[in-house]
Amino acid sequence: MTQLRDGRLMLHVWEWRFRRPEDGPANRVLHSNKVIRILRVFSEDNGQNWVAPQTIEPRGPFMTFEWVYGALARA
Repeated sequence: MTQLRDGRLMLHVWEWRFRRPEDGPANRVLHSNKVIRILRVFSEDNGQNWVAPQTIEPRGPFMTFEWVYGALARA
């Protein structure tokens, strides 16, 4: 978790779980029976409330195995 310059908190979460029928078809995952994705959520009130999670689209070379680790890249 990190605090952005504008004061919001940002949290990244790595999700790995077995796929449920309501998940729909397997898109961009290595195994059709698993859900593997990275999500991020934001809070504008110091962690009291969080917005709905946003899925981060995987990029090469790691694709679905990107880990939530490291320093935040600031533009």
